[in-house]
Amino acid sequence: MIKAQKSRPLTFFCLSFVFFLCIALHIRDSQKLITGICALITAVLFLILGIARKSRFFSALIALIPITLGIATSNLFCYRYSETILNQSKIIIDQSAHVKCVVEEVLYENDFSSAYKVKITELDGKRSNVSALLKFPFAYQADEYDKLTFDATFSDLNKEADSGFNEFEYCISNGMTVVCNGKDNVKEIEKTQTLITGISQLSRSLSAKLRLSLGEYNGGFLSGLLLGRRSEVPDKLSTSFDYLGISHILSVSGLHLSIIIGALYLILSYTPLPMWIRFIICMAATVFFVLLTGGSPAIIRSGIMMLMTFLAYLLGRDYDPLTALSLSAFIIVIIDPLAVFSASFVLSFSATLGIIALGIPACSEISKAVYEKSGAIRALGSIGMSVAITLAATIFTLPAVYYFFRTVSAVSVFTNLIFVPLSTVLMFAGIILLITYGTFLFPILSTVTSALSNLVDKLSYSLSQALPELLALNFRFVFFLLIALCALFVLLKSLKIKGTVSILILTLFFVGGYTVGLFKNERADTGLTEVVCFNRADNDYILLNKNGNTMLCDMSNGGYSTIYELDRISMDVFHDTCPDVILLTHLHRTHITMLSRFTDNHRPNRIILPYPQDNNEISYTDAIKRIAREKDIAIEYYSSDSDATVDFEDCKITIFEKQMIDRSNQPINMISFKDGATFTYCGGAINETDLVDELKALMIGEAYIWLGTHGPVEKEPFEFELLPHEIFVSNDSLNDIYETDFEVLKGYKHITLKRR
Repeated sequence: MIKAQKSRPLTFFCLSFVFFLCIALHIRDSQKLITGICALITAVLFLILGIARKSRFFSALIALIPITLGIATSNLFCYRYSETILNQSKIIIDQSAHVKCVVEEVLYENDFSSAYKVKITELDGKRSNVSALLKFPFAYQADEYDKLTFDATFSDLNKEADSGFNEFEYCISNGMTVVCNGKDNVKEIEKTQTLITGISQLSRSLSAKLRLSLGEYNGGFLSGLLLGRRSEVPDKLSTSFDYLGISHILSVSGLHLSIIIGALYLILSYTPLPMWIRFIICMAATVFFVLLTGGSPAIIRSGIMMLMTFLAYLLGRDYDPLTALSLSAFIIVIIDPLAVFSASFVLSFSATLGIIALGIPACSEISKAVYEKSGAIRALGSIGMSVAITLAATIFTLPAVYYFFRTVSAVSVFTNLIFVPLSTVLMFAGIILLITYGTFLFPILSTVTSALSNLVDKLSYSLSQALPELLALNFRFVFFLLIALCALFVLLKSLKIKGTVSILILTLFFVGGYTVGLFKNERADTGLTEVVCFNRADNDYILLNKNGNTMLCDMSNGGYSTIYELDRISMDVFHDTCPDVILLTHLHRTHITMLSRFTDNHRPNRIILPYPQDNNEISYTDAIKRIAREKDIAIEYYSSDSDATVDFEDCKITIFEKQMIDRSNQPINMISFKDGATFTYCGGAINETDLVDELKALMIGEAYIWLGTHGPVEKEPFEFELLPHEIFVSNDSLNDIYETDFEVLKGYKHITLKRR
């Protein structure tokens, strides 16, 4: 360890800086200052003792200087950052000001609102340097690097994670420290004309050409693949890639950069240009590609490492990938300290560290083993090296994946072998298509590129439907399993076990431990019926889980935006990645949009609908049938003009006859779940219908009653007999109307249906 620190002082300094910066961001400013000063004094003391004393022990203290300097500089840097940027953000909270800002990223723009990541440059005429989440409560269109001026109020980031959106984590991980609420006097100051804005405009222009040439679907896919415009990738394709564990292909990173720069260098190698000119051209192309793709932490990391590779050869030095990785991390967090909380940053660096620590040694061993063997053996060796690289990256990213996503694909090693080569070919086809745009070759290349894109799309969708679902990592035992995995890695490295053997041991350890833990967990929960009730923006939803299968009961108006974190709740509570069955209690026009987007992002196998009662409902049902047919989802029906029963894993679900009230087009629903105990959901105006009599018959033994928000409710008392039941409501207004004091649903409520 001491020998490694002496040979790589820059590496240990940079890694210490990044690691302790992450810690320093969580402590008070006074603690940062004290820690930084103490670490600086310690570094000086180590230097004096190491020089003054010639013994092996004291000279070893010199090797610790890079780490103590890393601790000192990270804490002092964080103290300075907190005193300037973060404190300025705190001061302007709850204030109003005249704002000038530069748009850094377009987050979304729709008919009702828009949001941007911006850098605030002026507040009431005074200079500023605050990154903010800019929100407009109206439709507005702005491009990256536009300068805007307007009046605004400032608010703190929302730190409460709810069933909809965790604004705080999202903003912090993307470098935004405050929310800027814009008013309607916004205007454009100017369109800035710089090299960076020119490259940004070029990116938009190239994306438009791809979508115009290949259509919105295929063009959006290739735009994300080549240009890093992930928001343009279709949801259906993105979800298929998530299921297959190949979503990194859609995030521009070192894979894309190495393919493009490698191809450029191969072309230049056939020219008479001197080696140093080829390197300079490749370095310029690397910088250009990083700027063209938006400069995410992953692509900046790979760009810096690529530049250091070429510089090492130009200067006649040995290239050390670990030093290059640590230095790139240091540069990124100096530019944006909050990048340490970004999934892109953490996943990119942990994957690269895994490739350096395990993947490259394993590939070296495989290469030696297949050297001078037959062509078939060498081909198998190439496949083995691809597997080793993928496994090494997967092993090292598991802790980060556990923290950020809680799921991992069980087939990613094999699907990478299929889709990385296909995506590489598609990338080259896209580049050639853009180069030949407007020439006589363009129609032929456009057809070929579309065919390749369709092949990747259909193959990924078919495999994602056929192969196992994502593995849930948020079981309690997984965290301890990952700690044991890290300890085992340290042990293997200390014993100098070779890279290939280390990968196999770590993989078998994780698979074995996960399988045993999963078996025990499922046996403990078998037979229990669990219900999650959650209300989002006055829309009620129910998740039901039994024997590892999940059902979504949609009680709402069908607005998809209110359930876009449904998978997170399903994961947290049931360890299931998505609902297997969707039950609709009634039909809305918005259910069509909801089901279309929902089935793009999830993989249900069955949709249960009420029989349509009028022409509108017939048209809604026909549209839902088309969606189900496209996604290979089974359709079932039940009658809505009488009580109907649906069976889900032996849990009896009764959907009571739909009833209407005069002053609302929204039907009043009631649905009960019976499996030991009874759980009943009631529409908000149930006291005005005959359903209230049905409810009393259900209140026998242990019972749970949820009074929801559907339909306008009249102000009249709601009375229950004294029975052993638990009653809760969607919001406080229902308690005011019913003159009751029931528990209010906040976030979500988890119920297990069993007799006490």
